[in-house]
Amino acid sequence: MKSIFVILRRRVISVFNGLCNSGALAVGVGMAVVGLFSTGCSDSDDGPDDGSGDSDESVCERTILVYMAACNSLGSSGFDQDDLAEMRNAAANGAFGEGRLLVFHADSQGDCRLFEITAGGDVGVKEYFPLADGLTSVHSERMLQVVADARNYAPSRQFGMIMWSHGTGWLQDGIGDTVPAKSVMKSWGEDRSRRMNITTLAETLDQIRPDFVYFDCCYMASVEVAYQLREATPYIVASCTELPAEGMPYHITLGYLFADGSADLSGSAKATYEYFNSKLEASQRTCTISVIRTAGLDALADAARAIYSAAPDEVPDGYAPQPFMTSSLCWYYDLNDYMHAMAGTAPASDSLTKNWDNALAGTIVYAAATQRLWDSVDIEHHGGLSTYIVTQSAMQNVKGYMTLSWPRYVRKITD
Repeated sequence: MKSIFVILRRRVISVFNGLCNSGALAVGVGMAVVGLFSTGCSDSDDGPDDGSGDSDESVCERTILVYMAACNSLGSSGFDQDDLAEMRNAAANGAFGEGRLLVFHADSQGDCRLFEITAGGDVGVKEYFPLADGLTSVHSERMLQVVADARNYAPSRQFGMIMWSHGTGWLQDGIGDTVPAKSVMKSWGEDRSRRMNITTLAETLDQIRPDFVYFDCCYMASVEVAYQLREATPYIVASCTELPAEGMPYHITLGYLFADGSADLSGSAKATYEYFNSKLEASQRTCTISVIRTAGLDALADAARAIYSAAPDEVPDGYAPQPFMTSSLCWYYDLNDYMHAMAGTAPASDSLTKNWDNALAGTIVYAAATQRLWDSVDIEHHGGLSTYIVTQSAMQNVKGYMTLSWPRYVRKITD
């Protein structure tokens, strides 16, 4: 459903009320506007996008699949059509170069099809029938099927995915793929009240191994999400906060994602940030975005584990975390600020902090944030990743938190 800021029609699942704790200033970290990889990460035999040594002219340099789960409020409000129009505009202006853009579109009525957007118009590839086979767009089997069809249709040496839908980060309700959801709080995607848990998404993407995953939805720059996906893709682009419902400005960003040689993820992220930061209305000037190098996450987890082990308390006395939500019930806080606060109370504080800073620098390629979130919450700290802060023992089991790999490792949880 839409949030309480109906006039802004934000890209969210649930309605949140009230206000979390304070913060105040935008921070951009380590801008790197260069290409992020030179080859695909698929050293398996997943599909033709591996392309090593393949000189077939039918194999293009890069295919990007926009996986658009829009059988929800975003689709019924027409935001999918707006973004498709931006993609077609980019195609008409030659933004794809030697690459190819495919879209899997589950529309507001539940109709699903895969098609290619070209300068000459749309080209149909395949239709899918969820009412017949029971597979919604957020079912792992459907996603694997669509990716296989896309790779067979448009073989390439590099393969990227844009995940378009609602998003609520790490929140796990444990609802199975084919069972109607009992709650609106879930991880990624929404299709007729069904959603995909982040653990399921990780297992699915691990079979796909895209060169990057760009989440065009809310709250997915959570360290819990990134750590869960760390073996599935080398790069993640995502937001710590809500994004406006219009999402990524595709007519501007696709040129970066189809850059020669390798996708310019930082350029695309920076363009998205600048697009929203330039809004005239303060209430619309809201955006956080990060480019995450997943190879750095193991070292980041080791640094966090050392801080958790050494700090006398998980929440230092008097500490007010940086919230990334506007509600009184807040699930996402700035990870870097939190780690610094905990390390500051521990023995060997300087060493712990230095190790943490080095690990974070090896993980976050680019991060930027507007000064305020929805002209409601000041953003004083933004290191590029969010986290959940457990303030009392009863909180560690909410929303399936302790089923995730990050808290189990950094907090030394064993069965």
